[in-house]
Amino acid sequence: IAGLAQHGRPIQYAHVPEPLALWDVWTKIAAGPVAFEAPSAGFALDWLTLQAWRRRDVGFATLTHAAGVSSTGDPALDLRLPFDEPYRISEHTARDLRRGV
Repeated sequence: IAGLAQHGRPIQYAHVPEPLALWDVWTKIAAGPVAFEAPSAGFALDWLTLQAWRRRDVGFATLTHAAGVSSTGDPALDLRLPFDEPYRISEHTARDLRRGV
């Protein structure tokens, strides 16, 4: 992961004129620095929201899913897609899911 963070670049959209830095796409609550594209709902969540949920006894479980890229804009590279989409579900999350929490 450190190598990706050091040598990788975030997904850059044509409609965003300035180059994105990694901190532009990593969310405040992300556990591991694995995102190179911001998740669609990820910036709506923050620690205050999670704290408010806990006060209301709302359960919250985490997982890591590194979604793949559908197109790079380079036809030759796109022939190699899709890449594997690694994920991680912790024992804690799996236990909560089995219990229906």
